[in-house]
Amino acid sequence: MMMSSVYQSVLCVLFSFLCVVGCHAEISGQTTSRGAAGILGDSFVEGHDVQLNLHGPEQSTADISESLVGLVMLENQRRRAQHDMFEQRWRQLLDAEKIWIRNSVEKAFEPLQALLTKK
Repeated sequence: MMMSSVYQSVLCVLFSFLCVVGCHAEISGQTTSRGAAGILGDSFVEGHDVQLNLHGPEQSTADISESLVGLVMLENQRRRAQHDMFEQRWRQLLDAEKIWIRNSVEKAFEPLQALLTKK
């Protein structure tokens, strides 16, 4: 369950980045209707030599695992804190309702109480 919120956050960031890149291309006068060629320029499409260097991740799997565990722990703490705050507010509401009901019942029985104490 927690992993899905992390994935959703990552997807939101990626989508936002793509939107910003697209808006920047539109503002700078480049059209996005031609796809990547419009953004990268015509020289890319004309067949010029382009060198792309790909590098593997610099973090080890253990580092990534530790980071994810840390994120999950923080998310659990945040969730627990929200739950505790909700529970505290719920109890305050219940206590206020109990006091209101008690006062209403006492007011309703005041005339009967007065009659019983007179006799």
